[in-house]
Amino acid sequence: DIDDKHMSIATGVLAYPLITKLINNLKEIYPELKIDIYEIINNFFGERITVSGLLTGTDIIEQLKDKDLGKYLLLPDNLLKSDEDILLDDISISDIEKALQVKVITVQSTVKDLIETILNTKE
Repeated sequence: DIDDKHMSIATGVLAYPLITKLINNLKEIYPELKIDIYEIINNFFGERITVSGLLTGTDIIEQLKDKDLGKYLLLPDNLLKSDEDILLDDISISDIEKALQVKVITVQSTVKDLIETILNTKE
């Protein structure tokens, strides 16, 4: 049961159009969903780097710090160092949670996992 759930998704420039389309389709089925999608520009490595796997905690925090992210922020798990909750710039998931005052959930970078996470995340 989805009760007027507000959450946000942050992704790289490359995946942003696909995720936006996917979420818009999902909202047609579940109109009560409130999901904001944020395209994170890679200032750390340069704007020509558009994949989510090279996003940094610094860029995510800088670009989302004044936004109403809702209860959860979904991030692709490919931006983490292998087997760690740390991004390439040594910012941890808990650092992001503290800085943005939101619970961060990392999601495998598949459509199935993204949709399941959205639909199964409870308020």
